[in-house]
Amino acid sequence: MAVAHPSVVTRDQRHTNGLSYYAFGVLAPPLDRVYLKVCVRIAPVAYASIANGLVITPYPIAAIKKTEVQIWP
Repeated sequence: MAVAHPSVVTRDQRHTNGLSYYAFGVLAPPLDRVYLKVCVRIAPVAYASIANGLVITPYPIAAIKKTEVQIWP
């Protein structure tokens, strides 16, 4: 859900080929008032329009850090 329909997408602060996907309210109570953060590493392939991603870790987080660079929406 977080990767397919994210609320926010940011660049990973530590990895140049990483993205962080955030989805709000997708977890079961009592975590329904926090974000689910999914850290993804993107590996480009030969074709410019195709990339493979690997989910590194998903975890709940109360807020998105203000230092993260938002790239979507």
